[in-house]
Amino acid sequence: HVIILKKGKVKVYSFVDKEKEQILRLVSDDQILGHRSFGGGFKLPVSATTLTQCDLVYIPVDVFLGALKANNDFCFQFMMFFAEELKNSEQHIKLKGAKNLNQRVATAILDNVAAFGYSSFDQKTLDYTISRKEFANFSNTTYESIVRTLKKFSELGLLEIKGKNLKILDEKGLVKISTLNY
Repeated sequence: HVIILKKGKVKVYSFVDKEKEQILRLVSDDQILGHRSFGGGFKLPVSATTLTQCDLVYIPVDVFLGALKANNDFCFQFMMFFAEELKNSEQHIKLKGAKNLNQRVATAILDNVAAFGYSSFDQKTLDYTISRKEFANFSNTTYESIVRTLKKFSELGLLEIKGKNLKILDEKGLVKISTLNY
């Protein structure tokens, strides 16, 4: 089946080895899950874990495929979604293989912003901040390196660390460091 995340926050990941998790994407309200099984005998090559309480809609794969075949606009939009997913995956593969630590961490922060947005109470504080360990998995680095880099970003005036949460003070500065187009 295909899953629509109606409400909540989820991380999609795979394991590099039995213990090292690699976060591939963050998912929030009204986004799709389970689509990575298409074209692979409908076996999921990744896992997902909820980060908050979630409301999910399960659509049987045969119903979903029937809707794609019956509706050209829906099929086109789904194809564009796949193209965007592929582009993002390619950018992140390049980033993790060739970019420095600051660029990887800035990208992880911006992905957190893109997926979950800002708090309705404070338009600079992340609505949901992934854990430092998850930032490390997302950035292909260690927990200690994340802590040091976040502190460095704080000293540079890019963000403010508020307990476990992050307040983004200079999003354009993070974009510049990341070298990706957000």
